[in-house]
Amino acid sequence: LIAGHDTTRVAEPAPLIYDRGHMGPVVLPLALLWSLVGAPAVLAQAPRPGGAPPDPIEHSRALSLRPLPALPSAAPPAERVVSERRLRLPETGQEVVIPAHTERRLSDTQVLVPPLAGFPTGGGPGVVHFPGGERPPADLRQGP
Repeated sequence: LIAGHDTTRVAEPAPLIYDRGHMGPVVLPLALLWSLVGAPAVLAQAPRPGGAPPDPIEHSRALSLRPLPALPSAAPPAERVVSERRLRLPETGQEVVIPAHTERRLSDTQVLVPPLAGFPTGGGPGVVHFPGGERPPADLRQGP
């Protein structure tokens, strides 16, 4: 007897938690679940042939630094405001003011100009009328 215990008796084995006959239906689904879910996750964290395991921060940084695809260039505006201009009429030598107006773009080299009225500077006689029509853009032409 050791401290009140009978040492001559042999301890009984622990009861079986599972029955081997009923484990087959449980083991196969667990193995399949491991192969579908657990194994890829473990393999993704395994070291790569190049060395260190993939770093999520570096991956995110690399994605943020890659260049964006180029956008197509914007189409030129359909209408353009031409600011007030002063020009000298070759026929009379008189200086006239052409008020600000809008011109509609027809192509890269032509715009549609509305009929314009020129007002003489210095109080000269009457208003000078300019017919509308197709002309080069205002920054490329000499007249109204």
